Amino acid sequence: MTRKDLISMLEPRKVYLRRPPETTLDYVLAYLRVGLSLLPAHGVTNSRCTCGEDCGKDAGKHPLANLVPSGVKNATTDEATIRRWLARRSHWNIAVACGSMSGIVVVDADGEAGLAELECRGYPMTWTVQSGSGGLHVYLKHPGHPVGNWKIPGIGELRADGGYVIAPPSRHRSGDRYEWLPGLSPWEVDLAPAPDWVPLESPQETQRVSRPTSVALAPKLSRLSKRMQDLVRYGNRGEYESRSEADMAACVAMFGAGYSVAEVWTAMTDPTNGISQKYREKGRQGERYLGLTISKAWVVAKPGRARVCVKPPKSDPARRQKVMIRVG
Repeated sequence: MTRKDLISMLEPRKVYLRRPPETTLDYVLAYLRVGLSLLPAHGVTNSRCTCGEDCGKDAGKHPLANLVPSGVKNATTDEATIRRWLARRSHWNIAVACGSMSGIVVVDADGEAGLAELECRGYPMTWTVQSGSGGLHVYLKHPGHPVGNWKIPGIGELRADGGYVIAPPSRHRSGDRYEWLPGLSPWEVDLAPAPDWVPLESPQETQRVSRPTSVALAPKLSRLSKRMQDLVRYGNRGEYESRSEADMAACVAMFGAGYSVAEVWTAMTDPTNGISQKYREKGRQGERYLGLTISKAWVVAKPGRARVCVKPPKSDPARRQKVMIRVG
């Protein structure tokens, strides 16, 4: 038997149900029949995450640590395990592990602009979810080799190996539920291969950046755009959905403008800069958080990539155009 034949046998397939699923358990059993690996995520009650914290856009999306301490790595297709989870915690959102664990990759199209670009590029008839925020999750066949979780400029993100998506009938922080589009559920249509524009490249090795041994002087920000200067000086004032996203945007912009690792580190930790807020709040974990953020930003902005697209603010619809930063 060839590797191709083995992959074909393990691919998720359409299942036939006597009746559409109604309860969480119904959906879980249907997903297991398809071959999807599942894990429990916190639910949403009164627009708040059941973890009790103010999670912002991550409300109802992060794994239940007491049931799956290693997150997506603990995803399973074992019905007995999932029934034990439901017995211990009856109200949780269903998360589907992406990548080779389930034989899928998922294009996560977000916002009106993302949906418009998705329609423009075109995608096949396949399993498709309308998320609670109004976006789309387009499920596609995994190619059989490791696939990274990539940004898709203009659309959103690709969820692949090591990633996961929230699945129906889970509830979004908006109060709406995730729903399969009519005729496009796993019990109504086959899973389709990914179109050519979907980035199916393998994950890149990310070299972790540590605190520089020599401290750089606070860099002048004149090489940055006025918007990015304000982001560094005053921090995230609602332009980005989270401070993590804002920190990443600031680091990418600084690398794109030619600043060194030491200069980026200094700017991101300078207590007079608002962008340093999350780093400082994390205390002893701040260096680890910032090192990982800067490492990822360097991979995105490293020489050899012609351009990097920095996501524009969500709070100002009039300015929702692509902002391009030249790199290298």
